[in-house]
Amino acid sequence: MVKNGIYIKTEGTELHIPIYDKITVITGDSATGKTKMMGFLKACKNARKNNTKIESSIDINDILLVSDEDMLKMIIEKNESEKIIFIDRFNNVYSEELLTFMNDSRNIFIIIGHRNISELTSQDAVLAMQCDGNNYYCEQIYKNGILHPIERV
Repeated sequence: MVKNGIYIKTEGTELHIPIYDKITVITGDSATGKTKMMGFLKACKNARKNNTKIESSIDINDILLVSDEDMLKMIIEKNESEKIIFIDRFNNVYSEELLTFMNDSRNIFIIIGHRNISELTSQDAVLAMQCDGNNYYCEQIYKNGILHPIERV
């Protein structure tokens, strides 16, 4: 499903997210592009329906976007599998049921939040969001177990 990461390109915008583990955490201060990235992903899903040209390392139809508890409950109840599930504002939807689903399913999870939630995954899979206007990319916060300072663009 995802080998070296997620790459999506539309006219004028690119997204790069390296994937190191089943659960990837994207963190960052306000105004670093996390919510804007979710909007870009939603636009890509809609653009695909309209046959807009999108270059991608993944099938856009495999992306599920979660922004509230109701959407999350529906995904858990449907027992979605082999999807790439982006969960925005993770701190608002966190539950034991979600953790069980994340551990037991065959999905890739991209967790988005303001604070570092590194206890959910390996340190290599904790990323900081960067956005330079139209391009989104993520950098590892830890490299070889050492906190790596990220310079804001």
